[in-house]
Amino acid sequence: MVGPAGIGKSALAAQLLQQSAPALAGQFDCIVWKSIFYAPPLKELLGELNLLLSTYLQLEPSTSQSLPEQVSQMISYLRSGRCLVVLDSAETLLQGNQTSFSPYGGQNAAFGQFLRRLAEEQLPSRLLLLSRKPFQDINRFATAGKSTAQMLLRGLEQKDTQGFLRSRKIASQPSWGDLVSLTRGNPHLLTQAANRIREFFGGEVNRFIRYSITLDPYFLEALEGEFGPAGSSTAGERWLVVHLADQIQQGADPVPVSALLNAWQHQHQEARSRTELWAAIDVLTQAALVEKVKEKPEIHLSLAPLMKKYVAEREEIRAYLAGHSQ
Repeated sequence: MVGPAGIGKSALAAQLLQQSAPALAGQFDCIVWKSIFYAPPLKELLGELNLLLSTYLQLEPSTSQSLPEQVSQMISYLRSGRCLVVLDSAETLLQGNQTSFSPYGGQNAAFGQFLRRLAEEQLPSRLLLLSRKPFQDINRFATAGKSTAQMLLRGLEQKDTQGFLRSRKIASQPSWGDLVSLTRGNPHLLTQAANRIREFFGGEVNRFIRYSITLDPYFLEALEGEFGPAGSSTAGERWLVVHLADQIQQGADPVPVSALLNAWQHQHQEARSRTELWAAIDVLTQAALVEKVKEKPEIHLSLAPLMKKYVAEREEIRAYLAGHSQ
């Protein structure tokens, strides 16, 4: 389940599990939900999961020490019982960076092997990943007909947003549509906006919209985790963000995909494959950080409103991205 920060992945998954509790009780022997927002080392994470699974399934605890052994042990537990394992904030497993070929980085490469084994082996257990970024392996497995699927979460539709705002005591106004466009229906952003509209602007949406939207610490932390100096975004993703931001400044937003491909090839002089750029486009559009704009005869791309503000307001990040996207 993939969606940007604040979209409600954890809340939706928890609600679905709660509503389906009677059916799940007959389908699974145990359900393990673990948040890994603190980015534990993979060996530590697998050790904790193996201990939990052995306890719930009443099996001998694992004595595995090496990472490959722990992966095999977890597969064994998942084969022995019917378990549902939910990993929240799973994007922390994607520790690649601008110099890493693997999206997992060197330290988490074994997790990619674990996913491949899960997809290829017929197991009674299931794994649910809640992530801000897509796992490219899962997309590939799904395309190959493996037992995997990806759900992309997007913001609330206009009609749902109206009910959301009414529940927060914001009366119906012509500016509602502008607020939905500005926030892309993100529940966290809408809640933040509704609170400020009610508290500081007398409930008038149009007065709030004049001052646009702000980057609160929640979103800033999420974006810095991707694009900051220690972020996990690839060089291709950084290049795409910088190039789209430059085009905005030049009044050429949104940008045709063909123009992006030509600019990439011109800058890199055939030294790097277009595959790297396509991968960046796939990841950032699925993560809702870059948006597709339907224009004939081809799709155009633009930064999402939050990304536009992030790059515009964080000059040091813009400079860093530009220097590390070559």
